[in-house]
Amino acid sequence: MHIRSVALAYLTTSASSIGGMHLVLCLLLLGSSWAAAQSAATSSSSSIGPVAPCPGAPLQDFRERSTDAAFLEQRGISYAARRDLKDALEYLQRACELAPGTADYVYALGRVQWANGQADLALQSFDRTLALKPDYVQALLARARLRFKDHASAEHDLDSVDRIASPKDEVRLDLGLTYEAIGDLRPAIHQYDLWLDAHPDDSLRSVGLAARCRARAEADQDLDRALEDCDSALREAASSQPTSEGFIRPHPHDNPDVLASRGLVWLRRGEFERAIKDYDDAIDERPKIGEYRFARGLAELRLGRQGKGRADIAAASAMQPDIAERFATWGLKP
Repeated sequence: MHIRSVALAYLTTSASSIGGMHLVLCLLLLGSSWAAAQSAATSSSSSIGPVAPCPGAPLQDFRERSTDAAFLEQRGISYAARRDLKDALEYLQRACELAPGTADYVYALGRVQWANGQADLALQSFDRTLALKPDYVQALLARARLRFKDHASAEHDLDSVDRIASPKDEVRLDLGLTYEAIGDLRPAIHQYDLWLDAHPDDSLRSVGLAARCRARAEADQDLDRALEDCDSALREAASSQPTSEGFIRPHPHDNPDVLASRGLVWLRRGEFERAIKDYDDAIDERPKIGEYRFARGLAELRLGRQGKGRADIAAASAMQPDIAERFATWGLKP
């Protein structure tokens, strides 16, 4: 796989601003399926219209004498893979300055700017990338993720990806996750359907199943099928074992996010003890995820355990102040 795909996918996992119970699941996907899709992009996009300056301050002193933009870009990506963002930014900035009409260079610069906490510059880079190459799928996805709280703008970018990509495209999994992150559950589930239908033997199939389980639980629809998805995802974990309770329970480290997604299904179905058990396991592994605690608190309250429920909800709110608002969008309130 091309070094650009590997390194920039790694940066995606650290730069994502999408929060929520499925954060770790989302981060896993943003790396792998994004890298597969990016391998199809060319590294010599032609300029469209007047060439604007590269986003970011022009370099003054730069130790590298080479004027080979492709070489400089590769060096920048190599530095990014080692988490040396300062050098990565310098090399990518210079590559972009030498070839400002090359969409891949501007996009790579934007990814590293985002990872470096320079969201405004990253957004400018993605805008510039799309001015050069309007159908640049990964730039559309990145821009949507970067401004996912601006629902209309993010949705517009995601709808563009949906139109551009083929039904069997790897990007469908990323697209579903990003639709879900902005709260568009119906198109999210549709993207998961497309990806799962096209990838019956993919190594990430369990991740896609878990994502669809989660989205169905959030939407409070097809809960029986959601449970099947989560259980299918858990069965594929090497250490999964059936239990006397009649459902799959892996060791928590296998995937606490899938357990939490199934916990949400149990909560929706009114099976509160089972919801609490799944959330217990998820919290044991990742105690600082606010949504796990909030959801467990809701299940405890439904069982009349006021003390435990209120304590969990208070702890979750301290970790994530907008947590109650997020659950309210799914129709779930204390």
